[in-house]
Amino acid sequence: MSWTTLLLMGALLATPGGDEGVEGPAASDAAAPTSTPPAPRRGTDALIIGGAAAGVGLLANIGRMVLIKADCVDRDETPGCELLSQGPGYISLSILAPASNLTAAVLFGVGGSRRGVYEAYRATYHGEPLRSGRGARISGATLLAVGLAGYVAVRTYSLVDGLGTASCGSTDSACWERRHVLYIAGIELTQATAAGGAGLLGYGLGLRKGRRSYGATALHPVLAPTFAGVGVSGTFF
Repeated sequence: MSWTTLLLMGALLATPGGDEGVEGPAASDAAAPTSTPPAPRRGTDALIIGGAAAGVGLLANIGRMVLIKADCVDRDETPGCELLSQGPGYISLSILAPASNLTAAVLFGVGGSRRGVYEAYRATYHGEPLRSGRGARISGATLLAVGLAGYVAVRTYSLVDGLGTASCGSTDSACWERRHVLYIAGIELTQATAAGGAGLLGYGLGLRKGRRSYGATALHPVLAPTFAGVGVSGTFF
């Protein structure tokens, strides 16, 4: 029996638990951490397209205001201004504006949610700071509720008022013009508020979803003088 064999047997006998303490390829394989999952989508594309849709909605509502002012110039009676409601340009803008703002709200919600999940992923696997998302959820839900309630209120009152016809009378076109422009401005403001709230709410919900998906359990290597393996750390919400 060679000296090499004797030394190897002595090393095995001196190690507690037999071959569990042997350092080599087997031990290194056991200590290798689980592979990091692929990064989720950032949501940048949805946020950019949502911003473009919001811009289209804003321009469409501004275009409606411009048409109202142009049609009511030098008009002495409200019925003359009311003829613009039959124009294809005004009708098209009236359809385009809410459709664009609704699209923006949906895309902001989707993009915000994806961004929240992505930030939770980065915090778990790359050590970046992570927000709780509670403030975003509260503020987003508040803005969304205020925007929707405000839109319903403005829309209902404008229809009851006949877009200014009831409150301004049948001969004051300047009053009717001001009323109609204010209604459109109120509609745009409330729609934009709801869209922004949807984005914040989606972001906060995405953070919470990501924290639960990635932050609940995280695997990491544990190396010690007498042990090598994989440790598990947990976060509970």
